[in-house]
Amino acid sequence: MSTPTPGRAFTRAAVPEALVSLLTLTFLAVVIRTAWLSDDSLITLRTVLNVTHGFGLRFNIDERVQTFTHPLWLAVVTARMLRDVRTSSFAAFLSSVLLAVIAFWTAVNRAATAWQAAAVVVVLLFSRAFVDFSTSGLENPLSCVLLAWFVVNFLRTHEPEPQRPRRLITRLWLITSLLYLTRPDDIVLVAPMLAVATWRLRRSGVIRAPRSPARFPLRCGRSSRSSTTASRFPTRRMRSSRWASTAPSCTCRVCFYLIDSARSRSADVDDDRVPR
Repeated sequence: MSTPTPGRAFTRAAVPEALVSLLTLTFLAVVIRTAWLSDDSLITLRTVLNVTHGFGLRFNIDERVQTFTHPLWLAVVTARMLRDVRTSSFAAFLSSVLLAVIAFWTAVNRAATAWQAAAVVVVLLFSRAFVDFSTSGLENPLSCVLLAWFVVNFLRTHEPEPQRPRRLITRLWLITSLLYLTRPDDIVLVAPMLAVATWRLRRSGVIRAPRSPARFPLRCGRSSRSSTTASRFPTRRMRSSRWASTAPSCTCRVCFYLIDSARSRSADVDDDRVPR
């Protein structure tokens, strides 16, 4: 009796592809029937409109205030709107629907058994939080897609011999960074799994222990004495000369920024004093 190859246990889906496609179309019909846009998404859309018209990442043109908390979702909607600025609301709606469908299809298709797939379908179809916020214009669908991608890669770390473990742990950290850029509180969901995966792959020898920072200055000092490696490790004089050359420009930029901020502040105070 032959044993299965490690990492190839779930090569066949638990649910047929035709049934998964039918369930996905059903979910798409439910999402389109309950489609809407929230008030918070309109704040993001106005910021995107200002970006596409050259006014920067701001809600009001004359105020440098960041009114969004999802930079990655803002970038996705902005990239869609750069093709056609007139379809701002449709861009957010279409992006939300596509990402929600991808998240639903991934959750059903990656189920290990038919009972798990049935439980996923029932929970997602009858969850008003998942259905309603799939078309709200917010970052929820993108968060669901990234969370599903993270869970799929996390389950691969449980295999006896995971394939390409270095790329796997790099992918997990990359997805975690994208989740933080999408919604910062998603870190609470993936941080325990990321710690477990990192510790497991570190014990297997994939991740090396960090070197002591005290060795770096000593190595730089030794290598700077030789003429062949002096260009690789700059000496203290070279670093001071670079700092001296870049310090005035940095100081000027900081001064100009403070002066500009003071002018805008004084202008706002003057506007408040004018009787209306």
